Amino acid sequence: APDADGGHALRVVLNEVTESKRTEEAFGMAALVYQYSFEAMMIDITEKKLLEQKLELGRQRYSPLVESSSDGIITVDQDQTIKIMNESARKIFGVTDDTMVGEHLSRFIPQRSRDKHSQQVDSFRKSDVNVRPMELRSPVYGLRTDGSEVELEVTISKIKVGDEIEMTALMRDV
Repeated sequence: APDADGGHALRVVLNEVTESKRTEEAFGMAALVYQYSFEAMMIDITEKKLLEQKLELGRQRYSPLVESSSDGIITVDQDQTIKIMNESARKIFGVTDDTMVGEHLSRFIPQRSRDKHSQQVDSFRKSDVNVRPMELRSPVYGLRTDGSEVELEVTISKIKVGDEIEMTALMRDV
């Protein structure tokens, strides 16, 4: 029956055309989704680059002030990793180079005070207080690289940088 074969052949061709159309539509939708995703990524990257440029301008503006301060300045992140340590702070602690960035702050805290200090930093980070003179509680001591201790007058502050909290200590050797 030629009609049956011809009808069968027509159905096969129609099915292939329908499948081809569905595939084309699926690819078209995938390309559209990809295009929007790509555009969104470009916007994110552009915003990030602008923020990086602003951050660099801020560094250029304030870095000389921080570095030339007669007060020691140390900035740490929420994990107490040192982000900034100026020349005066390096002198207070007997550091001879600027390799302390990336080190943990605990290396400058006497062993007997480390647990308490860590808890106090965490508590301050979570509090609503943004500035606190530390010496009001009790004397504050730091640990020099030679193992000797130094009494300090310290004020700490915190700021939010992106999604992180950074804390900065201004200190003087008393």
